[in-house]
Amino acid sequence: MELYYEPDFITRRQKRDNSGRFVKGMTPWNKGTKGIQIGGKQTQFKPGHLPHNTKHDGAISIRYYKRDNRPYKYIRTANARWELLHRYMWKLHNGEIPKGYVIRFKDGNTLNCDINNLECISRVENMNRNRNYEKFSKSMREKWQREKLRVKYGLPQLTKLRVKI
Repeated sequence: MELYYEPDFITRRQKRDNSGRFVKGMTPWNKGTKGIQIGGKQTQFKPGHLPHNTKHDGAISIRYYKRDNRPYKYIRTANARWELLHRYMWKLHNGEIPKGYVIRFKDGNTLNCDINNLECISRVENMNRNRNYEKFSKSMREKWQREKLRVKYGLPQLTKLRVKI
């Protein structure tokens, strides 16, 4: 009579579901290692240690803004605390920035953080200075024309524009 030998890996494979995940009751290969992987203990950071490239307080770094890819200077004020340099300079010379106000560069150069190049203006004034009148007038003309046609053909208006035919 022939004995049938079933290797251990087959039984483990049978315990897994079809996607290869562990099922309830199976023990993972790293059980009991407490997060220390192969060769991990020698390379782990000890409490209080910092990486070799950690910047000191007062260090200035240039980062690029996501929307328009403009460079801005940041200053490290504390561990893991970075602040925009132009806002920091304004606070240093003039105190806190009032609520609803922004710090703006007079010459438009975001890397020139000299206090003489900074001004504090309201968000409304900032919006007015940043408004693109050409783009705005073109889109408004299109809306007025669309609304005129809707009124002419007896369709309901999409906007609250007052249109005369």
